[in-house]
Amino acid sequence: MSSGLTPTSKAEWHPLREIMVHQPGAEVVYSLLSPKEHLYGGPISLSNHGTGLFEQHANVLDTYRGEGVKIHMLQNLVLSNPSSRIEAKNIVMKSLHKAYGRSNLYTQEDLSHIESHADKIIDGLPPEFLWQVLATNPELSSNYKNGHEDARYSAPKIELQVAGNLFYMRDQQFTTDRGVVMGGMKFEQRRYEPNITRLAFEQLGIRPILEIDGEYSEERPTFEGGDFIPAGDFALIGVGDRTNETGSKVALKNGALGFDQVVVIYQPSGQHIMHLDTYFNIIDDGLCTADRTKLTKKVNVFDRDEHGYKLSSTTTLEKYLAKKGFSVVGISPEEQKRYVANFITLGKRKIMAPEIKTILPDSDYQKRLEREGVDVIPLDVSELTQGYGGIHCLTCVLKRG
Repeated sequence: MSSGLTPTSKAEWHPLREIMVHQPGAEVVYSLLSPKEHLYGGPISLSNHGTGLFEQHANVLDTYRGEGVKIHMLQNLVLSNPSSRIEAKNIVMKSLHKAYGRSNLYTQEDLSHIESHADKIIDGLPPEFLWQVLATNPELSSNYKNGHEDARYSAPKIELQVAGNLFYMRDQQFTTDRGVVMGGMKFEQRRYEPNITRLAFEQLGIRPILEIDGEYSEERPTFEGGDFIPAGDFALIGVGDRTNETGSKVALKNGALGFDQVVVIYQPSGQHIMHLDTYFNIIDDGLCTADRTKLTKKVNVFDRDEHGYKLSSTTTLEKYLAKKGFSVVGISPEEQKRYVANFITLGKRKIMAPEIKTILPDSDYQKRLEREGVDVIPLDVSELTQGYGGIHCLTCVLKRG
């Protein structure tokens, strides 16, 4: 299927046209059985008289629609793609191989028919169950081995690699001035997610221009979309907890970026500042917001020529932004921890932002923005931010301009 969509995002202040999002579902429930191990700050209210995570997410989508932004729903796209059944079949076959190979209940003939057995499971599976297979990635326990005289008395446990962070749709990929780049997720909890979003891009007829991926080792490249911000003639890449320097080099060397300059920021470490967009964001050409205490870190500036990108200078982000003529609306470290900078820019000086009064009643951050002529649409996302992200993190930008 081709949607006729040509993905591009050259600057955060260009009008937001099309996005992809995912409505959180049962996979979040499973993740909340051990929230911190699944990269949440703690327990989350999923539905609470209109103020839970599900309702807050739905309100974000309603606001996007009201602003004329076209929304592509991840789950609908994936389930419309015939390749999704192939992906689900591969998941099922992993466990069938493990069971048939380790249990005395199965014969050699059973082993020779594993693929047809997987087909029986997947072919007629209703869409809602197919999605559960994809979003939970079930597999027999890795230590399963059955040698009991009657193996029926020793059923294996099922392990789930739950995509509980999937609704943070910024991270599995990012959109540059040249197209979509598939990222490489750092933590095992999220490494499977690009497999799902890739199915959605295939259904849209979008071919990623680059895949930042590798073997699961310390040296593999990682790059998460929250560490990329386009800004007209330059772009920013954050290197830190989630995106490593190897990942940034892959992005610079493989033709995925057409910006005149790319600035690689060596950012501080910490869960609350895991991505660039948790403490920095752009509102308009010449106007950004940031926790100023994070702007003194070293940055490398790369210029593009006919051969690619070459290091031209080293400075700080604060000095680089000043040279580019950007004013900074400062935020405090406490405001940063509440993700007030994790807004989405809808167009020039118009943003959809976390509602500050619900989380920090004494903050005057919205007034500071309004003094700069910024039109702020505040939304309560207090439950959504329990996963260390806000509205910017929820949104996969497909097209600006």
